[in-house]
Amino acid sequence: MAVLAATVSNSNRGKGRKSKITDFLPKWDRAAGRPRMDWTEMLAAVKTMNRSMGGRDLTKEGQSDGADTGRAPRRTRNQQR
Repeated sequence: MAVLAATVSNSNRGKGRKSKITDFLPKWDRAAGRPRMDWTEMLAAVKTMNRSMGGRDLTKEGQSDGADTGRAPRRTRNQQR
């Protein structure tokens, strides 16, 4: 899409500076000053967001004995629907 956008831009532009493909590519990594998180920090952040939105923690360490997992019981091949 960036190639197409640059082509259309250059065909409709007068003489002078031409557009480059990189002018139309999104800049994905803008948080250069922020340190990267490892998976445990990411998991903690997701659990915090989940709690703030009223969600339940269904991971093994967040589950108490006999807790409702919210999942349907598993069916075997012999069970009919």
